[in-house]
Amino acid sequence: MAPFVHKFLGNVPMILKERVLREFGDAGADTLSRYYRQLDYTAIWCARMAAGRYGIESVIPEGVEDLVIERSDKTELHQIKTRDESQGPWTTADVAPILCKLYNHRLAFTPKSCDFHFISDQVADTKTQPPSKKSYGPLYRLKYLLSVLQDKQVHTAEEASELAIFETFLLPQLCKIMADQHKEKLDENQARNLLRSTRIETGSAEMRTDCVSELASAFACLSPGTSAYSFQHIVQIYERLIFAIYRKIIASKTLAERRMLSADVLNCRAHVHGRVGSDLDYDSLPGDSLLQKKARVAGFHVSEMPVFERLRLSAEIRTKELQALGLSADRLVTQLIDLQWRSRDEICRERKITDAAGPEILRHVRNGLPEIVQASSLPASYVDPQFCIGLLWKETDLCTLRWDELGCKSNKA
Repeated sequence: MAPFVHKFLGNVPMILKERVLREFGDAGADTLSRYYRQLDYTAIWCARMAAGRYGIESVIPEGVEDLVIERSDKTELHQIKTRDESQGPWTTADVAPILCKLYNHRLAFTPKSCDFHFISDQVADTKTQPPSKKSYGPLYRLKYLLSVLQDKQVHTAEEASELAIFETFLLPQLCKIMADQHKEKLDENQARNLLRSTRIETGSAEMRTDCVSELASAFACLSPGTSAYSFQHIVQIYERLIFAIYRKIIASKTLAERRMLSADVLNCRAHVHGRVGSDLDYDSLPGDSLLQKKARVAGFHVSEMPVFERLRLSAEIRTKELQALGLSADRLVTQLIDLQWRSRDEICRERKITDAAGPEILRHVRNGLPEIVQASSLPASYVDPQFCIGLLWKETDLCTLRWDELGCKSNKA
């Protein structure tokens, strides 16, 4: 990102803090300063979820833990701690009770396996003596040894021996804390498995990540080849996302209610005033998503919107099922985009339909689907006309497609 962007961005979080503070009301600045970085950290993971490159199914802010990231095969529990430099580095003794709290909270998310993340802006202790009856050992070294396992690497013989010494003195203490503070009895093998599923992220680079850049990258991945969002628009989306997360926290009680999905992130775009090179002011159009706004301006009726949204959701589910099988629908999507573009070109340019072109474009698309479905190399049980139409509505919501007449300059409702 260009230097002037970083300079401008420096004021954005402070402005948002002030706005969120007004909504907190009497909760005051202490509450805000404690949670604002957590909101920003959550927004980063929401952006990554929307990008679709990290296998994230949902993000839950303040869902038993500070942040819960749900993936198809596991759940990640993140505990986020800020710490003043005057308090000094984190020690293993400081972190052990926090880890035990994380471990106990895994019970809310069975049967999926859980990974545990301790995240802080402060660094880890390097000066404590090696583990013994008087010391848990230096956190920085424990952090490294665990990271080797988390990165699916193999310890050297020396590293394996070093971790075993850490565990000799640390595991009994973890079992004691779990029993005393959480009324949960663990044996040392269970405690070892939990510890070895832990990532300690002190001096966290994630807490210094520029969320605006993450959002810009996410939207570039979602709709490659389309015109980019301006920096101003990305900042507006970031602001809306921060407030969406905040409102989930204060207005929802259950995990299901607090769950953030990709659609929640995408809907933060829906009120942005168009895009670079766009001739539509989406803010003035009716609809809860860009899909609905584009469909309405193209002449579809409001009663059709639930059908389009359902087809889109079904296509997303099938796409994930294909990915789990090691298959990709990218080629099919490209063929469908080309079919929709050719249909729009014929309806609007050749037939010169200039009003409510959407339904006629869709009819033309449907006529071309059998050939694409028959030629697809994907399993026949997954690829049918409904799946294809759902993929097109998904691409519509991602800004790839439009259904209104070509050259439209007005905002039709």
